[in-house]
Amino acid sequence: MLAVSTVAAYKFVETYGSECAKEEESTKEESLEQERWVREPSELLIVKATLASNALRSLSQIDYEVSWEQLRCEFEMQRGLWEQLNGGKAKNQGLQAQLKSKTECGLAMRKGGHNGDAIVALEAALMADAAAKHVSKRGGAKDTKAMEAQLSKTRLSSHMRACTEEVLAQMCVSQARQELADYLDMVSSLDNSRQASELVS
Repeated sequence: MLAVSTVAAYKFVETYGSECAKEEESTKEESLEQERWVREPSELLIVKATLASNALRSLSQIDYEVSWEQLRCEFEMQRGLWEQLNGGKAKNQGLQAQLKSKTECGLAMRKGGHNGDAIVALEAALMADAAAKHVSKRGGAKDTKAMEAQLSKTRLSSHMRACTEEVLAQMCVSQARQELADYLDMVSSLDNSRQASELVS
């Protein structure tokens, strides 16, 4: 009778231990599954942040280069227009020479990789052009019309001004995109560091 009780007790302990082991194994699997689901969104975040960062930098570079190329092409047309309107005469060349010099300086600085100096030169060209417009509006109506007709041969065309302003605008957009890309890189780096720390611990 005692032997039967001992066998029954042994079977009970064996069965209970097996169930506990299965439950423990199941708990471990659930824990690993939960960890995997927690880690996957984090890894996905890193991938998305990296892709977005690269896209922003690429888009910034493309748009900025396009704006400068448009300005260069428009400036070639502007120079041809100046030559055509002035007929080779040196009359009223002061403003024209200033605008031409500053724009050429901006393009040269850009080609040399000096973006800051290039932007300063273009801003100076726009200011000179705006000042000429202001001067043409001073005086009587008759004088104003005559002066405007005269200065129109030396001032920037509307397309040239638009291209110059687009370069300045793209400079600001490019800076904003670069800052956002840097922030996304920082987020990605911090998340990578956090994952590495969790794996070590």
